[in-house]
Amino acid sequence: MASGRESLVATSSARPLCISRVLFAFTLLWFALAWVFRATRPREMRIGFARERRASSGTKCARSAVPARSMALYRLACRDPPPAPARAPVLLLHGVLCNAGAMRDLRAELVARKIGPVYTMSYGPPLESIELFVDQVAAKIDAILAATGASRVAIVGHSMGGIVAGRTCAGTAEQRSRR
Repeated sequence: MASGRESLVATSSARPLCISRVLFAFTLLWFALAWVFRATRPREMRIGFARERRASSGTKCARSAVPARSMALYRLACRDPPPAPARAPVLLLHGVLCNAGAMRDLRAELVARKIGPVYTMSYGPPLESIELFVDQVAAKIDAILAATGASRVAIVGHSMGGIVAGRTCAGTAEQRSRR
């Protein structure tokens, strides 16, 4: 016969498994309801199940195209160019839960096309306030302007990087109008 302590251990070890099953079932229910009550597309916009699957699998392939080593070694792969006069510096901003390594291929493409100089940055910590990111990006823009002597910086943002870029530009315009 099991003692009270053994049954308590068995019950407490089964509890996380039970909770995870309930969460999984709730998630499945949530997605099923979202699919049932989704907005209907106009007939001319419907692409069918097979084409929709191909499109979503292409997205997954694009996400996995950024190798983990680019993200892990971003400090080596995405160094800032040396300070030099430039007319059109470019700043690349990554999306959420990424770092500058996610922009490695785009950076290489821009450099190969003689666009730049191209700068990248990793803002963070992840999941912080966008206002904190805006302050970090504004400081980076000031550093780029000082290093290049340029009057403007072109900002290219992916996903959340685009939101941060927009907020940074809006904040910079407000600051300039106050001066």
